[in-house]
Amino acid sequence: MDRAIVLARQAMDSGDGPVGCVIVKDGLVLGEGRNTVCTTRDPTAHGEMNAIKDVAQRRGDAALAGATLYTSMEPCPMCGWAILNCRIGTVVLGARHVDFHTRELGTYSLEALAGMTGRPLELITGVREAECRDLRYTALEQAVRAQSAVQLSSHGIAPGTSASAGCAVTRDSATGVRRLFRGWWSDLLGVFRRRPRD
Repeated sequence: MDRAIVLARQAMDSGDGPVGCVIVKDGLVLGEGRNTVCTTRDPTAHGEMNAIKDVAQRRGDAALAGATLYTSMEPCPMCGWAILNCRIGTVVLGARHVDFHTRELGTYSLEALAGMTGRPLELITGVREAECRDLRYTALEQAVRAQSAVQLSSHGIAPGTSASAGCAVTRDSATGVRRLFRGWWSDLLGVFRRRPRD
């Protein structure tokens, strides 16, 4: 999991989602990957998908029966299916989607997907969970700040300055800025309310 977390940090530093993944078999690293969705503009370039592709390129196939996949974040349904299809036997997870109460995946879990398909999969959860969860929270906080900066700029206000510091603010843009801050504050409070206290 150490290497997966290093890869997750690299992904976050590059502007991608903080997910790193390593595939191991018989004590040997077969492949690794990190999320590159934003930098490659490829919505399928998740850490697990990139790790599986890395193995396929190195070995010439992606038959991974008996392999263990370490990932800093629970695989999404797309990655989960790829893992099951490659016959990876064990998945070791850091953070889980359910921890973040996001709407996009609802009540999804990797074990539910495996159960639907009838494919065997050993799941080990909670490995360096707090560290992996904190990476995700940090990325969410950065995303909220970045979105706020974009919205401020669209209203003619440079991020980090106040409207009274020389920016001309019309009535319409002032109303928009108030709406923006209400939305930004609500998003940020939501992130912190869901953040578990360690």
